[in-house]
Amino acid sequence: MRLRTLSFILLTLVALVPCIVLSVVIYQKVYNLTENAVEEKLDRVAKQVNVDVIHQFELLATGLDLLSKTKLMRLGMDNLLFSRRLYIEINDFGKNNPLIESLYLVSEDGAVVESYAGDILALEDSDLVKFDQHNSSMMYSDKMAAAQFAASPWVVYFDDSELLAKENENGGIALIIPIYSSEKMDVIDIYGYLIATIPISNLIAMAESVKNHQELVNISVQGKFIDGEKILLDDDNVIKSRRIAVTGQGFKNTVLIDLNVAQSSKEIINDIHKELTPVLTTGAFILVVLLLIAITVAHFFSRAFNQLNHLIESFKLGGDINFKPFFILEFRDLNKLLQVLHRTINQHVQILSDKNNELAKVDKLREHYLLEVQSLNSGLEQQVELRTEELAITLGKVEHSHFVFQQLIKFRRDLESCNSNITIAATMLSSLKICIPDISIALFLPKQEKHRSVFQHVNMEFLDPFLINEKYLDDVNIDITGKKIVVKEEELYLSNFNVSSEQTGWLVIKDKVNSPETQSLITLFIAEINSYLMMRSLNESLDRAASTDSLTGVKNRKAFDLYYAELQTSRHPRAGLFVIDVNGLKLINDNQGHDQGDLLIINAANTLTRCAKNITENVYRIGGDEFAILLNGIELNQVDTLMANLMQQQLFARCDSSVVSFSFGYECTDNCRFDVLYKTADSNMYKDKAVFYGRRKGDRIS
Repeated sequence: MRLRTLSFILLTLVALVPCIVLSVVIYQKVYNLTENAVEEKLDRVAKQVNVDVIHQFELLATGLDLLSKTKLMRLGMDNLLFSRRLYIEINDFGKNNPLIESLYLVSEDGAVVESYAGDILALEDSDLVKFDQHNSSMMYSDKMAAAQFAASPWVVYFDDSELLAKENENGGIALIIPIYSSEKMDVIDIYGYLIATIPISNLIAMAESVKNHQELVNISVQGKFIDGEKILLDDDNVIKSRRIAVTGQGFKNTVLIDLNVAQSSKEIINDIHKELTPVLTTGAFILVVLLLIAITVAHFFSRAFNQLNHLIESFKLGGDINFKPFFILEFRDLNKLLQVLHRTINQHVQILSDKNNELAKVDKLREHYLLEVQSLNSGLEQQVELRTEELAITLGKVEHSHFVFQQLIKFRRDLESCNSNITIAATMLSSLKICIPDISIALFLPKQEKHRSVFQHVNMEFLDPFLINEKYLDDVNIDITGKKIVVKEEELYLSNFNVSSEQTGWLVIKDKVNSPETQSLITLFIAEINSYLMMRSLNESLDRAASTDSLTGVKNRKAFDLYYAELQTSRHPRAGLFVIDVNGLKLINDNQGHDQGDLLIINAANTLTRCAKNITENVYRIGGDEFAILLNGIELNQVDTLMANLMQQQLFARCDSSVVSFSFGYECTDNCRFDVLYKTADSNMYKDKAVFYGRRKGDRIS
């Protein structure tokens, strides 16, 4: 092999092989890093979609539970008067929950009462309304446990395409919430069900908002593809799967769906190629340049060695050598060659000295770079510590928010068991004290018909509630930073809220709340107690209207029956009963008209109320012209006074025909059993009426 060829091969190997090996190693490292990054990104996408789906289903389940417990759902089930309000309520809920495709209100027998954006016939023909298979409670020996199991909500996966509005939709999830009455003994009456359908395509849409255009997403159930993009299970795809448990608080079951997120390996390679193209182009250019340099160097090396070979051969032969001065100056004469060699050695020593100096400088630079690297590492460690502290603070806030949410739910439940303003105020202050330990707060609830006014506080002894009511109370404002007041040189922050349509309560905090989380917390508690008190006021107004006679304003027959039954079922029942019947009502109705008859009944009610004043408030109209007065406990001590008042009214009626005339009978449980109390008093009333009409007949004869 010729010297020129060997030099070219050696230089080419020295130049090209390391570059090629380094390029392959770098490419493999970049590919592995990119693939790992894609796997981590896919895992984060799957986790995020899992969290979002579970969160949305919890919010939807909570909203459906609250909707099912509204009185409108039960009333609208079989009362057409509420159909319009029911339609508005169902549609508003469906429009405000984009996860829902359709929402149905279904009776207990599976008939659709009202719906939002759904196919009623398809639902009634589907298995979703076959409730018996979901409410099987034979496993419970306790009747109450079986009733509670039947009243628990559940979740169902369905693949009936008729229940889905869009074409090519393969499946969905239905949340079924029972609508039931309050628990009585060991029975829970179920009126119907709320059924919300969520197509799997809506879950895919949620995932689409999280992933990028290169990622593929689909959902499968029990290994069966339901919706999304097709993902091939081969080596060309990077796939991450996560199982999502679809359920809600208090649900009797769980539906498991599998979320699959993937990205093609070809797209990863294309991205790598796209990113490395400039680098590869530059490397190829460098390789070409190195190849040209190798060829040039090989040419000059081979030429120099050829001249040396010619020189040696010439010295061997002892002949003259003709060569170009550029190549053979050092070979012209041996002495000159030695001299040149000596000079060359000296030059090399100097060069080595210079190299040593350069190496010392390089060593100093290396130490400087090491110091910079150490400084950079210290800075990175500080940043990591700061980031760790920030994450710890964020985690603390999340845990506190979860704790506050649990306290708010507990507060809402505790309110249901409160029967007075005192327990309501104590419950709210204790709940706020648990959430904000160092808070100074005061709460005032005004007097209502059945509830007395309450003022309670924590660390605010100096506050006078009457001063607040007279000086600062105005329109409803539940923003805790909305109104600043000064009481006894103390800066306070007032928030007032409605407890009924005409009355207002308030809450005062001593120190300004700067944290948005704390402001939101207090606002939520105020809104919760506001909602509860308004609902309580409304319910009491409805109860009062239901137990009051619309003509006379006294209590009606329903109120009488309830109080009579309450006394009868008490442990030691003791009561006195007056049964009163107005005289002459039929005659007035026939001769003067029913308007005058109604006026007579009203006057009779007013007269009886006046006779029972300061004795009892239990005056009832139990029939057309029939009234009753029911005495209990210490009221029986004044039965003689009440009887004297009634008899005096009868005497007035004999002397003045314009005075209301009535007959009455009285009986007490001291003289008879409770089960014949009403019958005995009614019989005594008829005896008195017979005396009245006998007297009138005698008056006409005389």
